[in-house]
Amino acid sequence: FIGIGQVNQVIWDGGATGAQKDIIAANAEVEKANIDVSMHQIRERVDQLFFGILVTDAQLAQLDLATASLQRNLDKLKLSKDNGLALQSDVDEVRAELLSLGQRKIEFTYTRSGYLDMISLMIGETLEKTVVLQLPTTTTTTSMPNQRPELSLFNQQRTLATAQHDMEKTALMPK
Repeated sequence: FIGIGQVNQVIWDGGATGAQKDIIAANAEVEKANIDVSMHQIRERVDQLFFGILVTDAQLAQLDLATASLQRNLDKLKLSKDNGLALQSDVDEVRAELLSLGQRKIEFTYTRSGYLDMISLMIGETLEKTVVLQLPTTTTTTSMPNQRPELSLFNQQRTLATAQHDMEKTALMPK
């Protein structure tokens, strides 16, 4: 019997193995940065809903103050009308304004309810319609660096592009 055997062993691959490892690591970092961006967007949406509820609560409080003021004016106008100093049209005009404020209060109540339902779904907890939210404490943003997750994503994408470019350069190297 005559046998022929051939063994091939790559002595140097031109850096392809290292470039592939770099690409895999860069891809993992890009995926992680994408998740961070998605989580940041969810947090922003929860913040928007939270502050929407706070704004709606403030508007409801203002409507209550305006309603109380108009009710006092209506009582005064009724007394004036009874004494012949005011017209029925004046009383009717204040009543119409009170009805308008009542309608706006109903609209804001339903808006608040909708915000509460959305935020309940996003945080995974059921919030009662009577929940009272507190204003967060303020912090100065001048001392905080810009840590947007999108910036990290862009940096990771740049690293991935560099690794892919290095992989393309290894194709030109002798093996």
